[in-house]
Amino acid sequence: LKNERGVAYPLFCHMHDRVEEIWKEIRVCTSISDRSIMGKRLVSEEGRELNPNDRLIDVGISHFHVIRLLKD
Repeated sequence: LKNERGVAYPLFCHMHDRVEEIWKEIRVCTSISDRSIMGKRLVSEEGRELNPNDRLIDVGISHFHVIRLLKD
């Protein structure tokens, strides 16, 4: 879903998946260009930066969490 503030993109991940899986999904999303991903990082609702090797369960990501793609 595109709106004036960006793109909302629902993802379906398992709690034992790594954050890297979210990056893979973002890269194939047609609403988000590769150029807009450069220099960005994933941040949880609580403001914690998510590293690609983190498992979702270890960083507290579960159903209906919002993860933001922010500038470095």
